[in-house]
Amino acid sequence: MDTATAVEYPTGFDPDPSNASGAECVDTLSEGFGIVHILCHGRIDGFMVRSANYGEWPASYVLAPPQGNGQGSLTELAQNDRVSLYYSLACKSGAYDLDSTDGQATGRSLVESLISAEQCGAVGMVGNARWGWVYSSYLLQASFTRYLFNEAAGSPVEAMYYSWLEYPYYRDLIYGQNFFGDPGLKIYLEEPGDMDFEINALTDNCIIIHIINGNKTPVPQAEVILSANGVIVERGATDQSGDFIPAAELNPDSTYCVTAIKEGYTIAYDMFSVSMTLSTGDDGSLIPARFELNQNYPNPFNPTTTISYSLPEPSDVTFEIYNLLGQVIWDKKVPGQAEGIHSIIWDGTGKDGVDMPTGIYFYRACAGDAIQTRKMMLLR
Repeated sequence: MDTATAVEYPTGFDPDPSNASGAECVDTLSEGFGIVHILCHGRIDGFMVRSANYGEWPASYVLAPPQGNGQGSLTELAQNDRVSLYYSLACKSGAYDLDSTDGQATGRSLVESLISAEQCGAVGMVGNARWGWVYSSYLLQASFTRYLFNEAAGSPVEAMYYSWLEYPYYRDLIYGQNFFGDPGLKIYLEEPGDMDFEINALTDNCIIIHIINGNKTPVPQAEVILSANGVIVERGATDQSGDFIPAAELNPDSTYCVTAIKEGYTIAYDMFSVSMTLSTGDDGSLIPARFELNQNYPNPFNPTTTISYSLPEPSDVTFEIYNLLGQVIWDKKVPGQAEGIHSIIWDGTGKDGVDMPTGIYFYRACAGDAIQTRKMMLLR
């Protein structure tokens, strides 16, 4: 969390402040932080980041509408999927029911603009519908943060309620404070773990899904969702061995998507087709009948997509992604990969790590003499 770049002179009375302007503050916010605290003067459509003599001009703001002259605009936030949880003490930053500032129409309030921003802004926000008071609001903010990482276990709504219980006599502040966003939202209190799949055959139309973590140990009590063509076929949870066996009889001609979810882990998903299997190996893993490159999932996608493929025998595998001009924008080589069902993830960036624009792309996989190509669409 940045604690210096967008901070004004501590007393607020600096006659010639030199801290970051509103435009520079937007650049800082675009870098992405887990929690952003707004402790400053506010208005319906934004907040002040710099002023002379405590709220006087010359001043610089971060505002919802497009701006100029060094002022910051939320429309300039980088759309890089780096969203944050916002907590604002500023006056009226959560005033979604007001539509003017000093008699001038504002369009959207600050909270509406942050919550609705695409691929940026806020995943959730605590804000005041009316006033915030400097000498008391900060105590609610400190209480909120303390509870968020303790009793509230990462739930912003519960943390807000806990802070109210600690300061019940701040009635004018409590009545005007709201949480905006999904009330079931939880933030990660630590770096989430990884999950992965091992999909093995039991019979010709029945499988066992084994879920493991980054250390290759089983993940019990992970929620598993099995779907085909966008329709949920079955859902359940892994046992203590990390296994889930679908009760549904699988269609050999269908391609299935399996998703695993568990608190403390990133969501994992993969695709498989029963028809790719003729037999099982000595370890029970699926042995495909032929090389097959599957359609990416999801498609269209943003920002990542999974490409699954099957190998009937060990092989060096090469992947290439082309734009409509036929230029190779991304490639990956996997030497000596074992037979079975595998997948790779493309994050929508080129070789230089720059985000690729919206458009149609082609992906090609080569395994020995086998080559297959498919089309996909990236939507920004």
